[in-house]
Amino acid sequence: MYLLGELSEHLPGMRLRVEGTAIRGLVHQDDAWFAARIRTEPVAELFLATRPTDGFELRVAWGRGIETIATGDREFDKLFTVETNDVTLARAWLDAPARAALTTSAYGFTTEDVSVSDMLGIDPGNPLYQPLPIQRRTWTYDLFRDELAAIKGSIEHQAARFATAITTAAIVAARSQRWAAEYARLAPKLDASASMELELGGTTPILSATRHAVDVVVQLVRKIGKHDRLRTKISAARVGIAGDSMVVTDHELTKAVAPPLPRVTKRSSELAGYRLASSTRDVSRLDDIAKNLIATARPGAVVMDAHEVCVWFDGALEDVARLDAALELVARWAVDGVVAGGPYR
Repeated sequence: MYLLGELSEHLPGMRLRVEGTAIRGLVHQDDAWFAARIRTEPVAELFLATRPTDGFELRVAWGRGIETIATGDREFDKLFTVETNDVTLARAWLDAPARAALTTSAYGFTTEDVSVSDMLGIDPGNPLYQPLPIQRRTWTYDLFRDELAAIKGSIEHQAARFATAITTAAIVAARSQRWAAEYARLAPKLDASASMELELGGTTPILSATRHAVDVVVQLVRKIGKHDRLRTKISAARVGIAGDSMVVTDHELTKAVAPPLPRVTKRSSELAGYRLASSTRDVSRLDDIAKNLIATARPGAVVMDAHEVCVWFDGALEDVARLDAALELVARWAVDGVVAGGPYR
């Protein structure tokens, strides 16, 4: 626990305590606290509890590997190998603050190898003497099962480097808070309320709105159906007892994007670019207003079963016009019969 006092000096806002062979505490970042567990021996490593990530995995390591994903940030991509089980989500998670923190966290160190000058017996005072080069690297950051681990692979005696690793890990973990802030800026334009933090696949929606007396929620999810990938789900519980099902899917919707679909029969429609299927011949819900809303929202799928109405998008949707149309469509279809309140605004 030799670093406890020094870490407290480098991170005055961090609350630390010793528990057995570990240091535990709370790290503050982006208006949120993250529980931390730190070990200094036999190797330096720390663990931060993140907000729910719905099975998302991400590994960022120093150096270019054979298999990596590109974020579009040339400097970052040149320095790091990124491995993940969700490419779309990884690119969104590694936003500008996260990439900047990882890039600037690199530190220089002298290798412990023997230089050619040492082997030849050349004295450091000789003009031909060549010292070992200074190398750069960072810790490895691994997000797995709602925990972000930062591992060096060896012991760390310098509190400043340890503090940098803690701060970097906190900035990466706090992407959930920055993402929530992005949706919070959209909320007033949608007459919606926003959550203070983002949970992937969690029970707390990122946005909530009331349309036509129907509560509609927006969530970001991954583990839906057979394929795990980042998707936006806009949904509301059905009001009424009709119990019929209807599905509208994009012609180009792949099986990987499609959520579980109810058993329905294909029907003809004049909705360009989309297929229609329903459990009954009555498809009056797909009226001109609904068609216009779908054309504006451009979802991957609209699914109405006996219990709820869901509109699905691939990736994280932050387009106000598309979100607004999807919220309206879900609210209208959630009510059995004609929706009161006039035409769509």
